[in-house]
Amino acid sequence: MTRRHLQSLVCVAAALLASAALSAAPLELVGPASTLGCEVVRGETVAFLAPDRGIVLLGTRPFPGSTSVGTIDGDRLSGSLAGYGELDLQLAAGPPGAEVFGLLDRTLPLEGRRGCFGFGTRRFSDIDDLKTYLHWWVRRVLAPLALASDEPAPTVWLEGRMVTLEVAVSGHRAVSLRIREGSTVGFRPTGEASTLFFQPFVVGRAGRRAAVRISVKQGDYFGPGVTHDAAFVAVGPERPVPVPSDPPLEIRLEALETAVSFVD
Repeated sequence: MTRRHLQSLVCVAAALLASAALSAAPLELVGPASTLGCEVVRGETVAFLAPDRGIVLLGTRPFPGSTSVGTIDGDRLSGSLAGYGELDLQLAAGPPGAEVFGLLDRTLPLEGRRGCFGFGTRRFSDIDDLKTYLHWWVRRVLAPLALASDEPAPTVWLEGRMVTLEVAVSGHRAVSLRIREGSTVGFRPTGEASTLFFQPFVVGRAGRRAAVRISVKQGDYFGPGVTHDAAFVAVGPERPVPVPSDPPLEIRLEALETAVSFVD
């Protein structure tokens, strides 16, 4: 292979890498709240609930069911989304000139719910899979989070951050559980009949609070039995929050590490 051929291959590879980096770059949408229903949301793919229209999903790479809706111009995202109409959103971050893809899901009744969330879409192979995940977000995360926190429109996005929770089960010494946001960790206190499961989500732009889903299962981690939700609570670093589970416990946000990577 000649030096000229090698240089050409290097240039092609660099261009492909640059293109891939551009398409995977995150969006960060900001208010007004009248449009998004929340202050800000960030992610490779971002979504916000429009109660009278459906779930609006936008991303910097194509995903199942998506179509091109426009391009980023400065700090604005302007375009048109089928079934929704004109889009005119303010950006706090986004790759300049990048094409944006969108989808409107109108199959889930929102019943006045508002909220925003962000995640990655590369794991989904078809639109039904993606919509199932969207509905899980609305029903299992945003709806209970709205009740557990004082935010009128909950905002959550997954960036692979590590959350450390201080958990004090009644009658036991407090333990620290280090969990990747959106993941679930379980443990069974010595002598207790129940296994406890914790799934944290970092809440809001400042990232100083977490909403934690707490589930309880009678018996061993891998043994037979039914797991049921015990609580969904918003916690911060200031003071422990009591949870009337079985067994009863208190939980506090002990530490939150910097984002490391987007979760697909």
